[in-house]
Amino acid sequence: MKKLMQLEFRRLLRAKSFYICLAISLAMVLITGVTTKVILATIESEEALSAFGYDVNPPSALSTMKGIGASSLLMVLAAFITLFVTEDYQGNTIKNIYAKGYSNDLVFFSKYLSTLVSCVFIVLATALFAFFSGLALFGEVGHTGHFFAGSIVAILFVLIAYVTIYFMVAICIRKVGGALAISLVGPVVLALILMLLDSISSKVTVSDYWLDGILTNLSEQDVSGKTLILAFTMGFNMLAGSLLIGFFVNRKKDR
Repeated sequence: MKKLMQLEFRRLLRAKSFYICLAISLAMVLITGVTTKVILATIESEEALSAFGYDVNPPSALSTMKGIGASSLLMVLAAFITLFVTEDYQGNTIKNIYAKGYSNDLVFFSKYLSTLVSCVFIVLATALFAFFSGLALFGEVGHTGHFFAGSIVAILFVLIAYVTIYFMVAICIRKVGGALAISLVGPVVLALILMLLDSISSKVTVSDYWLDGILTNLSEQDVSGKTLILAFTMGFNMLAGSLLIGFFVNRKKDR
C-alpha cells in the first residue's frame, strides 16, 4: 500500500491538471473579491446595500474565506478529480499497476486517498488565499459569529463529501467526457429540481437539506446548531454512500 501511495503521489506531482485547477481556484477567489470591491465602490444608497446584503454582513476576510464552499470551487474540484482519476483508465496504464500484483481494492483506496489529500490541499490553499485577499481588499478581518469553528470544520467535511461523490462518478464512468458531464451538469439539474420543489412547498425549503444549500447556510456569519448537525449528517451519508457505490462498482468492473 505504501509503494502504491508513493506511485499515486508521484503521478499527482507530475499532473498539470493539479496545478492548473489550483491556479484557477485562486484566480476565481480574486476575481470574485475584486468584483465585490467594485460593486461596493459604485453603490451609493442604503437600499442597494441592503439588496446585496452588505448592510448586515459587509465583506471581510472571514466572510471571503467562508464563502469558498458556495463558490466555483466545486466545479474546479470536479474537473480536477475527473482528469486525475480517469487518466490511468483512459490511457489503459492501469494494467501496468495490476501487473505489479496490486489488488483491485488497494488500487481503489490508494486512488481515493491521493485524490482526497490533493483536494483537501486545494481547499485549504484556496481558503488561506481567500482570507488574505479578503483582508487586503476589504481591510477587515470580520466577525466570527455563532459556531464559527464548527462551521469551518463542517464546510471542509461537506466539501470532502463532494470530493467523494466526484471520485465515485469518475471511478465508475472511467471516461473524461462522461464523468465530467455528470459531475458538472448533474448538480445544475439537481439545483433546478430543488428550486422547483421549493416553489411548490410553502413550509419546507427542500434545497436547505441538500449539500449545496447546506454550504450556502454554512457560509453565513451566524450558523445555527441545526445547520451543523445537518451538515455532518448529510455529509457523512453522502460520503459513505458514494464510497461504497464506487468500491463495489469498481470491483465488479475489474473482475
